[in-house]
Amino acid sequence: MPEDENGSVPESPEFPPLPAPAEAEPVPRRRRRRAVAGVAVLVLIGAVAAVALPRIFTGRAAVSAAPPSAHPLASASAPTPVPGGPLYPPQPTATAPGDQAAWALQWQAGAVAEGNEAKWMAAVDPGQPKLQARYRNVFRTLRALGSTQVEYTPSIGKADRKDPSALVIPVDMYYCYGTDTCGGGGVDPPRVRQALTMKEIGGHWLIVGVAADPAPEEFDPAPWEDGTLVVSQGSRVTVAAEPSETKYLAQVLPLAEKAAATNDPFAATLHAEQKRFRVFLAGEKQWHRWYGGDDTKWVVGMSVPINQYGFDVVLRVRSLHTVTETQVTLQHEFGHVITLYGAQGSRARDKWLAEGVAEYIGWSPRPAAGSMRRSSVRWQIARKRPATMIPKDPGANASVRAGDAYYGLSHFAVDCMATVYGRDKMFRFVREVLVHSETYDVAAHDAYGIGFAKVDKTCTGWIRSHA
Repeated sequence: MPEDENGSVPESPEFPPLPAPAEAEPVPRRRRRRAVAGVAVLVLIGAVAAVALPRIFTGRAAVSAAPPSAHPLASASAPTPVPGGPLYPPQPTATAPGDQAAWALQWQAGAVAEGNEAKWMAAVDPGQPKLQARYRNVFRTLRALGSTQVEYTPSIGKADRKDPSALVIPVDMYYCYGTDTCGGGGVDPPRVRQALTMKEIGGHWLIVGVAADPAPEEFDPAPWEDGTLVVSQGSRVTVAAEPSETKYLAQVLPLAEKAAATNDPFAATLHAEQKRFRVFLAGEKQWHRWYGGDDTKWVVGMSVPINQYGFDVVLRVRSLHTVTETQVTLQHEFGHVITLYGAQGSRARDKWLAEGVAEYIGWSPRPAAGSMRRSSVRWQIARKRPATMIPKDPGANASVRAGDAYYGLSHFAVDCMATVYGRDKMFRFVREVLVHSETYDVAAHDAYGIGFAKVDKTCTGWIRSHA
């Protein structure tokens, strides 16, 4: 595609753009405990296509996420079915109220693997229609998202201050999306943290309340906890949206399917093949809230590690106006999923590499010089001649152009390593640093047979000459 006089690729005229984004509602910033795997930003992009609406599921959920600790589902073994009818049978050996409540939750959790909605609902107070609707939609949402197993780990309950006959019980609710997130080997499955209120009604301990936000200091909530998600299934990707964003499902799903296919060869190289990707479309309110939110003004997408091998991708969908922008962002975020697959954590100093390789995948098959960030890269180089291949993070309050340049320069750095030393060696360097937490020098010797100082000097010159 030809560039204009500013070094940017012109917008594509084939498709009508998405509606302009709505005004963001002010949402309080929340402390974040777990690092977001990646983000993406684009400027000066084209348009978005409209296609037929695929199959849809609906559901609601409202619980609270937190980082994993204990892992009762790590082996992904199927739960033992509990015999009985629509109401769970009392556990004869459970005499303490807390034990009886835990028995009720065990009964409920087994219903997800069985696909038994009536059994799931048996542990919810039938006298509360709103609570019943909430839990019914939690079940349907989890099933639509592909959850294969749920298990509760309750802590010691305390008497409810409003009703001493009820117990408020902190619980960890673990869930699996098949072997993608619960593959065994001691890996913690994803979890959400809840504060349930339970009470004995008619001889059965039932859920009579759940705290909307029991742990605001945690990295929460997960998207499916917010409310009525609409879930659309493709062959490789599940896309879910808040009701206000459902009009974008038909546009995003086919682009996400294409992004998954584009990522497959890279995933094979990295031994990080994915059975299914999950994408959540956030309105402005959800963008600032889900997984702790993001207030960086130039960010439009993030990949969030829900455990060592599982990721949720969140798009700031109303800030994506074109087909090209949406496609690149999806490929970028899926790039984070496969390049950080198996990583136990992230280091702030490695952000340039994480974003650079995601850009490399996101713009594929275009090189860095063919991306729409090139004009911003030239702008940044004109302001300050780079002395290293590692660009300086401009920070959350930087201008959109500065953020654009940072991603573009990171892309050039990775593109240099792939061009000069070979793509497979570049991916080896990436995996050594991002997944195995090696130093740049050790990773460079391992991948390229030379020290990182030489790589840095070579690629700094390469960037200046190719940008």
